[in-house]
Amino acid sequence: MNENKLAFGPLKLRMVMPYGQLKDEYWVFTESGWAAIKLGEDGKVVIAPASGLPPLLNPETADLLIHMPPSLEDYTILGEFDDIFEAVLTYLKNYVVVKEVDYYKLATYAILSHAHHAFRYFPVLLIKKYGYSKGGSVTARVVADLMPRPTKNLVGPTAAAMMWLIDRVKPTMVVDEAGRRELPEELRAQYTLLIEAAYYAENERIKLEGDTLISTNYYTPVVIVDTQDVYNNLSTERRAIPVVLNRAPIATDEEEARREALELAPRLYKLGLELSLKMQGEIKEAARHQGLGPFYALLRFLSKTGVAKTKEYVARAFAAIKDELNAAYEAAKATDPQERIGGLLNEAIEVVKSKIPEWAQGGSLPSGFKPSDKENCIYMSVSTLATKLKDLFYEAYQRDVKVAAGEDYTLEDMLFADNKGGVVRRWERLPDDVRPFLTEKYLINRLRHEFGLNVERIDGRHAYVKICI
Repeated sequence: MNENKLAFGPLKLRMVMPYGQLKDEYWVFTESGWAAIKLGEDGKVVIAPASGLPPLLNPETADLLIHMPPSLEDYTILGEFDDIFEAVLTYLKNYVVVKEVDYYKLATYAILSHAHHAFRYFPVLLIKKYGYSKGGSVTARVVADLMPRPTKNLVGPTAAAMMWLIDRVKPTMVVDEAGRRELPEELRAQYTLLIEAAYYAENERIKLEGDTLISTNYYTPVVIVDTQDVYNNLSTERRAIPVVLNRAPIATDEEEARREALELAPRLYKLGLELSLKMQGEIKEAARHQGLGPFYALLRFLSKTGVAKTKEYVARAFAAIKDELNAAYEAAKATDPQERIGGLLNEAIEVVKSKIPEWAQGGSLPSGFKPSDKENCIYMSVSTLATKLKDLFYEAYQRDVKVAAGEDYTLEDMLFADNKGGVVRRWERLPDDVRPFLTEKYLINRLRHEFGLNVERIDGRHAYVKICI
């Protein structure tokens, strides 16, 4: 093996592979050959020679090298956790300009990436920059140098190239300029697939070559530089640790940064290995928290081991990520068409319920409503409901109604108004993201399955939803 050949990044390539599905024993290639590392019954980490090679790995083609101590029985690098974390923070602050809490996110993420193999879920590191000259490419390289088997900054890698790398090397995939809107749609779709697939250990992509079915596991650490806020949807945000760049560093000596990272690498590797072996209970519990799981597991583990200073940093990072994720969910509710339509449906049902007592006293029913034989119930035409909801999405309609009525037009006004007076002008199309969710079939399914309401075809043709108080 050529120790000096660095095919995938500036650091010596380091590899720990899960053996089978038990995740309590790992294969590692040491200077003395392959060995098995596991947690003994007495709680100590032990290393033993192993025969054969782990699946999918061949040192002749993968250039793997790990500098291991002759024995791991006294493997207690956890006692150096505070020092290691401070060293990583100092390194990051020399070359990256972000908010203080984002330094804690980056440091925690880099350390946890060395225990990546032990988790079922592992988030993507999403580096966001708004505008040019914010140091996105430099930040990606600087952070990735702390992580296992980093690639160079890949720009525009094809799906086949990414699959080859991930399948054979399990590197830290560093994809630069991934958020440029000028990129072909197909390429950005590949990056979205990478984000979603690399997040979960059991995701597999299969393809057929001739008569052979080939499966590729995408699970690997991923660093994405989003230059134009393309990956701002909930699907991505719940799988990612976001870091926003403030500005580019005044000057960055990248060779010096790599030398510093190389000095930190052995300690980070050993710490990651020890964490993956010693916090098995927390790792199993972490699966319930999905993308937040690795941070959650480490925080729980540090609470038990008394590493107070690092625990404070990790706690602040974890709290910030939770707040950002909650904000992403709220933003999605406000902008997602299905969420908005669900809210309008709920509001419409409540408005109709409030009117039922008035109608029961002999009030005239608006167009699209029918009386029910059952007391305190009413039928509303699903077709009418769909039409009224569609009207709410026409900005021109909203403007005209305000002019005609002299005030804002509420959902209640919309439901019970007769719009035959020529107020509505329908030259504007429904937004593309809304149209599929305002069909009669879609509304019937939601009314039945989400709201638990009966939908009947009263005259054999038209669907009516039965609303009762």
